[in-house]
Amino acid sequence: MLSEIGWYARYPTVLRTARLLSRQRLVELRPKRLLTLCYGNIYRSPFAQHLLTRSLGREGFESRSAGFHPETGRRSPEHFVELAAGLGIDLSAHRSTVITSELLDWADIVFIMDRRNWRLLHRMRPIALDHVAWLASFEGGASVEILDPYGKEPQVIEEIARGIVRCVDGLSAALRTQR
Repeated sequence: MLSEIGWYARYPTVLRTARLLSRQRLVELRPKRLLTLCYGNIYRSPFAQHLLTRSLGREGFESRSAGFHPETGRRSPEHFVELAAGLGIDLSAHRSTVITSELLDWADIVFIMDRRNWRLLHRMRPIALDHVAWLASFEGGASVEILDPYGKEPQVIEEIARGIVRCVDGLSAALRTQR
């Protein structure tokens, strides 16, 4: 396991190669079971999961979401549930799930949102990084990270949600070309 110092030394390389590696992993793994992962599993990952299900569910893809926050069963904040509903996604029944080894075993690929997810997943199961892709790699923006909306202003949260929609659209297109 990388020490904290070793992790910081390696991280710039991880970021530089994230976009290329994320796209290569789609080709290598040909995933059908997609896991979206963020810290709290109340904003980004359940939203992305529902978008993936809507986009790819009828094509044989399965998606789930989870997070690292140790408390399970948390609801998505009401303001985000309303925002998601305006974008055609119903998060009203969502309850947070904590990432487990069983979920990692289930997933063909794990889509992460940011460096914190990468670091926590590395601590949990370093080998899992061989099945990691950065969701923002499929949007084409400058960053491979999707900002955590927790505690942010409503307009920032909406911008993040719309970015996730673009990321999932790009990912869905990439997955369809793999078939």
